[in-house]
Amino acid sequence: MKSRPRKIERKVAEILSKEFVAHGLSPVKRIPILGRTGPDISLNEIKFVIDVKSRLEVPKLFHMPPGPCVLMFDNGLIAFALENIASLLDNNMGTYEWFPKTGASKVVNDYYAHMDEWTKANEPAGITMLVLHRSGIHGGRMPVGHSSVVISRKDYQALSNFPRRIT
Repeated sequence: MKSRPRKIERKVAEILSKEFVAHGLSPVKRIPILGRTGPDISLNEIKFVIDVKSRLEVPKLFHMPPGPCVLMFDNGLIAFALENIASLLDNNMGTYEWFPKTGASKVVNDYYAHMDEWTKANEPAGITMLVLHRSGIHGGRMPVGHSSVVISRKDYQALSNFPRRIT
């Protein structure tokens, strides 16, 4: 198996850890194992089962603009910018502008279905999450914060019961 750069996975773990720690949760890190199925980022108390995809095949729709918006797909998935993860943890996304969209795409649906199958089999209390980074944009330097976080709407609604920021 050809090795791929894991810089994006490390940066995603860094961004998530910063917000998790600010919310009284444990930090996470990239799981440094090649050729495995399962999450790319370690789990903490919130139990996000995270698969990071940095590929040119990630649809352009998933290059999220900065700002408070959520894409709402008719297949039950939602997407928002990684840089807005604090709003998810603060249960503050109801103030965002929600844009209805048709299906997320076959590529994204397949990524999600594969990870969700792993979650159900190995971490049933977990929440399947994709982080989609489209490589090759802006000379390969797409800001990692503009990556899309994709979760199910059902899991998003369940997160409203998760304890909020510890002060």
